[in-house]
Amino acid sequence: MPSVPKDTTREPELSQRLDFAQLRFLTIELTTPSYCPPPGSSSLLTEPLLFPLHSFSALHTLDLSSFRASHLDDAAYERVVAPWPELRCLKLGTTDALKWWPAASVRAVIAVLRSCPHLQTLHIVFNGSIPPPCPTMNDEEASERVEDGKDERAEVGQVNRWGVSNAHITQIHVGHSPIGVDIAGLKGLATCLGSVMPRLRTIQSEKELSNLAGRWRMVQDMLVRGDAVGLEVGCVT
Repeated sequence: MPSVPKDTTREPELSQRLDFAQLRFLTIELTTPSYCPPPGSSSLLTEPLLFPLHSFSALHTLDLSSFRASHLDDAAYERVVAPWPELRCLKLGTTDALKWWPAASVRAVIAVLRSCPHLQTLHIVFNGSIPPPCPTMNDEEASERVEDGKDERAEVGQVNRWGVSNAHITQIHVGHSPIGVDIAGLKGLATCLGSVMPRLRTIQSEKELSNLAGRWRMVQDMLVRGDAVGLEVGCVT
């Protein structure tokens, strides 16, 4: 990006007039004319790049969809989304022109849902070929949590075996997220996604990647038909 001369004369005025705690909507778009920015360019999302945005703790919408989120792993997602509990809309890396293989797995999706209970729109890239994490609770424990938290359930949905459930989200966008080819693996992914997002019925993916898009449609169909309900999940600890 071209450098812009820094106007230091307006900094005190800006800091006095801008209340970070009141900002609700933030969209940052890339302005580079090149669709293939070099490695290490400003289009790469890293934790140090995201940390300054934590000042905006009341954000409802954060759109960084054109950046590359490939370097953010599951642990990074847990750290970077925690300061934004009021988010309703989160978009990260789904229109990245380079379509780099993401380091995150579905565990990152669960981390986002846990930290952002009011989320209604989620665009995120993750490696769908990695098995879901093992459930944190068995069916009996999950049922007890639902009974104990009826007030919470009315707002965010039933607590399930993964310890979180978002009843607001009906569709997600996964961009160029890779996904496995094994049917059992696809059903396990559908089980996890359908559990943590019980109203999820639509999964949008990168249409140009027809093989991936076809397998994501299979997962979507499983969600719609309820094929994965009650299925034992092959998982990773």
